[in-house]
Amino acid sequence: MNYIQIKIGGKLRGLKFNQFTDVEYQVKLGKQTNPVAHTYSMVWAALVSNCIVKCEEVDFTFEDVCDWCEKVSESDFKLILETWKKTKEFLKDIPEDKKKVVEKRSVRKITRRNVLK
Repeated sequence: MNYIQIKIGGKLRGLKFNQFTDVEYQVKLGKQTNPVAHTYSMVWAALVSNCIVKCEEVDFTFEDVCDWCEKVSESDFKLILETWKKTKEFLKDIPEDKKKVVEKRSVRKITRRNVLK
């Protein structure tokens, strides 16, 4: 199970947990160590991931998500956390050589010699 729907932000929204969610979570979290920042970042990433997968417009900001999280019921938060944990456990079972790896490249100055390569 990597998809759930909860009422958040005044309507029923999907939260999708996948590899994109994990990357977006880490980007949004940055160097924060506060547990609340982790929660906000996790919900944000899952909401954005769902929009991306379904080709929907992201109609909210991170600030909106932070405000919405304050109003989410305890049972919905438990459901979010269970889904997040199940997805993370599933990703641990995938061998490292089978995971998608993003190759980091340094920015090269465009020169005639580099263009011809």
